[in-house]
Amino acid sequence: MDFDISKVCGGLGIGEGSISARVIAKSAGVDVITRVDHAIHSPEILVDVSRDDDGSLIDDDGCGDGRITKVVMRGRELLHRSLNRAKVFGGGCTMAVADLVGSGAADDTLLATFQSAIDVLAKQMINFGSHTADHVASPGKCGCGAIDEAAKTIEWVSKHGDVIVRQFEALGVQTEGLHEVLDNYVRFAEKITGQEFQGASVMELIINRGKIVKQLGGMHLEARIILNYVKGKTLNQGLIHSLSDGKVDVFGVDVWRMQELAVGLHPDDARAEHRAFQSMLAYTLAVAAVLTKGDLPVYAIKPATIHEFALAA
Repeated sequence: MDFDISKVCGGLGIGEGSISARVIAKSAGVDVITRVDHAIHSPEILVDVSRDDDGSLIDDDGCGDGRITKVVMRGRELLHRSLNRAKVFGGGCTMAVADLVGSGAADDTLLATFQSAIDVLAKQMINFGSHTADHVASPGKCGCGAIDEAAKTIEWVSKHGDVIVRQFEALGVQTEGLHEVLDNYVRFAEKITGQEFQGASVMELIINRGKIVKQLGGMHLEARIILNYVKGKTLNQGLIHSLSDGKVDVFGVDVWRMQELAVGLHPDDARAEHRAFQSMLAYTLAVAAVLTKGDLPVYAIKPATIHEFALAA
């Protein structure tokens, strides 16, 4: 393999959501979970990001949700195939929101901040995508937890900065300047407390921009979180779904896409780029905490390390 896979931790250790690795493992059985973990460590766990008909790499992204795709739309146009796209929680527009929040440049409301994020992405000519679901928990939701629970996610970061710092350290991510990002999360969380926010309104903004939106189906069955650093590759979530007979899925996050977004949003500004990545990663970790019970093992996939061996004389 041209990449290395390692287990970062047995779980984030803190979570407020309903998705639980223990519950899913109990339902799926030991044999299925063993197959899943074996597949995670196999060369097939990564696939190439798809290319357009002209051969160029697809420049947009989607969400790390592990559920299967049922319908693919471009705006309101039905498409007939689902391609492999880079994955970040909520898609690129949610990561751009995280950047605005972490930099202190967010608007007065969360919905307005999503609108600003979409506008900034358009200005920087950065494409993105998103997803809905075939069923939603309640009216006003779009079916993407990273969007529907955006207010709760921001609040979580504001209340658990110490946890974010520890998780950054565990992942080997620089924490220099992180306190400024976390302080801005606290200020924005206070500003939007009590405001009405609906994920469906965000999705309407995305659809109106003609972006690729996939409708996902089924229940959340994610039992693992996988962070991928190998550029141009993304998680083969269909492999996990197939070999587990639909009993287990995995969350997938392409860290290289977050890094790419940070650079694209702040060209020629290394400090702002670094802050943007920290903001996006903090939001990503908080999404996992808000949606899960914190017991999903976390894996990291990185480009293979080249070892040099001295030859004996």
